[in-house]
Amino acid sequence: MTIENKQIANAQQGFATVLIVLLVGLAVAVSALGTAYYINMSQKSLVASHALTNAQSGAWTGVEVFRKYLEILAKGSSKSEAIKAINALNGNILKLNIESSTVIEVNIKEVVPDSEQYRVTADIQNISDKSDSSSTIQAVYEISFNSASSSTGSPGSTITFSNAMNFYGDLDISGSVDLSSAGDGAVINVAGNFSGNTVKGVKRINSIGSVSLTGGYGTGVEQVYSNKYIIIGGSAAVTDVASALQYIRMTSAQSQGDFYAGNSQKIASGQIEKDDVYVKIESSGPIRSINTLNNISFNNGGSKLLGTAIAGGAIKCPGTWWNDYTSMRALIFENNCSTTKRSGLDGIKILDAIEVTEIAADTRPIVNALASQYKDSAQYIFYYDSNDKVEKVDVRDSFSSSTPTYITYQLDKKNGFLCKTLNASKQCSTPVIKLAPKLKSQGTDFIQYDQSKKLWTVTESSPNWSDGASVTPSLVPSIVLFDGNLKLGLGKFTNTFLTTGDITYGGSVNLYAPNYAGDDKVCKLSSVYNVQPNLCSAGRLTNLPVANIALLAGSCADDSSVSKCSASYTGGIITLTNTANIEGNIIAGNKLDTSGKTNIKGSMLAAALGRNNESKLGASTTIDFNGTTNENTTITLPSNGGEDDGGQTITPKVKMKWARYI
Repeated sequence: MTIENKQIANAQQGFATVLIVLLVGLAVAVSALGTAYYINMSQKSLVASHALTNAQSGAWTGVEVFRKYLEILAKGSSKSEAIKAINALNGNILKLNIESSTVIEVNIKEVVPDSEQYRVTADIQNISDKSDSSSTIQAVYEISFNSASSSTGSPGSTITFSNAMNFYGDLDISGSVDLSSAGDGAVINVAGNFSGNTVKGVKRINSIGSVSLTGGYGTGVEQVYSNKYIIIGGSAAVTDVASALQYIRMTSAQSQGDFYAGNSQKIASGQIEKDDVYVKIESSGPIRSINTLNNISFNNGGSKLLGTAIAGGAIKCPGTWWNDYTSMRALIFENNCSTTKRSGLDGIKILDAIEVTEIAADTRPIVNALASQYKDSAQYIFYYDSNDKVEKVDVRDSFSSSTPTYITYQLDKKNGFLCKTLNASKQCSTPVIKLAPKLKSQGTDFIQYDQSKKLWTVTESSPNWSDGASVTPSLVPSIVLFDGNLKLGLGKFTNTFLTTGDITYGGSVNLYAPNYAGDDKVCKLSSVYNVQPNLCSAGRLTNLPVANIALLAGSCADDSSVSKCSASYTGGIITLTNTANIEGNIIAGNKLDTSGKTNIKGSMLAAALGRNNESKLGASTTIDFNGTTNENTTITLPSNGGEDDGGQTITPKVKMKWARYI
């Protein structure tokens, strides 16, 4: 059977050509439309960017204008009037007329007293009607009415410390520190480098050196400011602001707040190298925002739930797949970054990190137990008479005259009495002054002195104690000065202990500074002790400033300036061991070392006036301000007066602590 193909060969060639031409035409049309759409969107984006830049510029103008307005309020006719005016701002909305066509709205969120400062938080918004755009900046200002911890002054002036922990020299916290009960005073100031293992309840760390936080879970600080760099490792978290003049490196997986790295003025002046300014993220921990004058790098998978990131340099990403962020802006994006939710700087202002000025190495105070403000307040001065080879006590005869006069007594170390002469058994046959209550039979002297170590040891446990400071404390309530070193390991005291050397404290011992102990436990002991009139009057405490101090150690021969005092400094080391319970302020002329369970109701300061001045806090340290007043917990010391060119007039200062776009 023959099969015949009747179809004409190549009959469909013309139709195929038409289809090809049609497809090519459609492709060209789609490409043209896409190009037109891209150009249109780019134009809109550019217009929006220029509009936003204009709005942001106006908002920053408002930030500075409002700062100057706060400065005017702070310089009121009096401090009380200034505080009243600042408090009145709380919750108000102000309108700033910058120019005839520019009105900026300032929404004041809160005004909070913070130790000797006031903190003002405000949302500052600029709305541009012409460009149909707006920009809002949340700024936090700090208003200082006096010198908090780092000012110099003329000879004879003083310097105050209102925060819980103040350290000149490095601070190493290998144990734990808890400031949860320190209120607004929960601030650590360090004129050196700070390294912390576990810190809790800390509102702010101010360090002129580096800051390293490497604690376990629960380690949290609200704000950290460093004039060098910040490392956040372990399970540590900076929940509000981390501000470093150099770099920030994060390896913690915990949620963080806002990061600021770099300061344009410091870079311009050559004080900081720009290559040392960056932010490096090496974990997946969430971060609210990042703002740096240079580069940002995201490693090890990048941060999860990152808010905004702004870099004056380049941004390096873990891969093009990474887009766990709200937005990113940078001068350069490396090829491993996604192209979504990102843009150039387009004139946006990059925020500066804030320089720490709350404490400074060249403004150390003078801690000298022999200074007149301490020695003239002391009721009892213990010393060893090398000529007579016997321990003696100078007792202030009268406080009615500004010129102190003393009567010298010999010390009955076994029984705790003072008398003019000792018998053959080195005891008082005719006691004149009673230093201690009826003693338990301990087999040891109440007060011991080791001449080779220049060490005084006070050791006594009185049998009649209740909770808190007892009605029969182990030593007469008083301001006591020891020439040499001091060891307290047994007893319960209501005293201020001053030493020219070092202090070792801890064990079965409790110490209450007189002003912390209260009237009943200091001034109403006439049946037991004769308390001196400069400490008590008519059964009430006189609130002698030195009576806020529990322990003070260190001395120098010449305290006319810090450099002269430091050159001849003796002692100044306070060591707290075992269990240390203290109510009162602790002042170490050189450094503070702890190695046990330390509970402090009061503030602490280490002035680093001697050598090897790094303070170390081991085991646990808890500071509690509950039940105290600012007058109790504020440390006041002589300033380094002789080293400046003259006196300083302290005027209110207003500075922007930090800011962010919202």
